Amino acid sequence: KTVDGNLQVLYQKLPSMIDWPGMEYAVALFNKDQYAAVAVVSSFDHPSPKEEAIKLAKEALENPQKEKETHTKSWDELWSKSGIQLEDKYLVSVLYRNLYFFKSVSKDNCAPPGLFAGMINDGTPAWHSSHTLNYNAQQRNWGAFASNHIDQAGSYQWLIERYMDNGRWLCKTLFG
Repeated sequence: KTVDGNLQVLYQKLPSMIDWPGMEYAVALFNKDQYAAVAVVSSFDHPSPKEEAIKLAKEALENPQKEKETHTKSWDELWSKSGIQLEDKYLVSVLYRNLYFFKSVSKDNCAPPGLFAGMINDGTPAWHSSHTLNYNAQQRNWGAFASNHIDQAGSYQWLIERYMDNGRWLCKTLFG
């Protein structure tokens, strides 16, 4: 939804389920001069994700050069730990594309992407784009350990810590 000529916002509310309270998230795109900033905020991050996403996107363009330097430094740190030499150039390109994707969707102390990593957005993500505490939630973090990027796996710990109450509730409900 376009809010004004320089600001576009996508907002979605994911419904609750019996063992999950649901969540909201917002994506704000703000354009100023030749720059654009995107902010993504969920209700896990802030009680008003839409307003916070708009605020963060606008703040990012108050000093775009500083934001660019911070962004560049973050990616330089990732790539400095990512070197690999293999004869199979295709395999190397797959590794680098996946590291790029992983860094793009992973951040400490934030919700990890759910099923389908939120890439299917027709308003009804499959399984509410939730997390299933099996292979589906775990496997996206395996590469962090194998590729020298342990710092990128913090969102998995965030997820497990938040599911502890749900796990207790489920055990009590099923087993008394």
